[in-house]
Amino acid sequence: SFATSAPPCLTSSALSTSAVTDNSATLNWSAVAGASSYAIQYRIVGNSAWQLATSTSNSTSISALVANSNYEFQVQTECASGNTSPFTTTASFTTLPIPCLTPSALSSSSITDNSSSLSWANNAAASSYNVRYRVIGSASWSSLISNVNTLNISGLNAVSNYEYQVQADCGSGNQSAFSSSSSFITLAPPCNIPTGLSSASVTDNSAILNWNSVSGAADYTLQYRIVGSSSWTSMTCATNSKALTGLTASSNYEFQVQTNCSSGNSSSFTSSSAFSTAAPPCFT
Repeated sequence: SFATSAPPCLTSSALSTSAVTDNSATLNWSAVAGASSYAIQYRIVGNSAWQLATSTSNSTSISALVANSNYEFQVQTECASGNTSPFTTTASFTTLPIPCLTPSALSSSSITDNSSSLSWANNAAASSYNVRYRVIGSASWSSLISNVNTLNISGLNAVSNYEYQVQADCGSGNQSAFSSSSSFITLAPPCNIPTGLSSASVTDNSAILNWNSVSGAADYTLQYRIVGSSSWTSMTCATNSKALTGLTASSNYEFQVQTNCSSGNSSSFTSSSAFSTAAPPCFT
């Protein structure tokens, strides 16, 4: 009598990959007749140690891979007869970069007449962000780079409607799409309260009222009254001086001034400045 040898356990072929992501892949190979299972070994190309997996079919999914890395794998057939094939030659694949997600939750704060603070949700994979902004309707964008998820921009136009968008840069040419726009409106520039209120050439029925001119003023609102009166007399002044007539003799007056700026906003009124009209002349 004589013993028969086990049938050969053939090496698989046609190694391929599918469904490759940044951290997973499906490994495939041709089925071998008589195979009971398969041993798979895989590693980042250049590593000394293999990671091991088994499968009862001619495909297996592996996970917990390193993003943007070049892997290799081999397959060994384990036959029902108890013997095994050699490992195949290696097949390789490259995992994808970590997805560079489009920034979200855009917002703006600390808005002034010429600046604004911009912010968005942090993307842990981003090394920097590309930010572009413009007055809505403008043909071109202004662009800046930020290494964090906030950015202060300045040199803006007052009373203007701006939009901005953000793109994440995850390195190695891996960039997200630009976000949808978020908008904000810059404020009117400060309309300063006049200073230096004074009176001159006061007579029994007239006075010249003066104050310092204010940059950006279109005109001024002047209001005056006898101290203690319930109502004011109000008028608009094109310059920082006004001659009043028709005043009451021997009376204590107060006056206040408000700046009306060319941007459409107005200051508060000043505190009161006082003057007293003279007694009427005593004619002989």
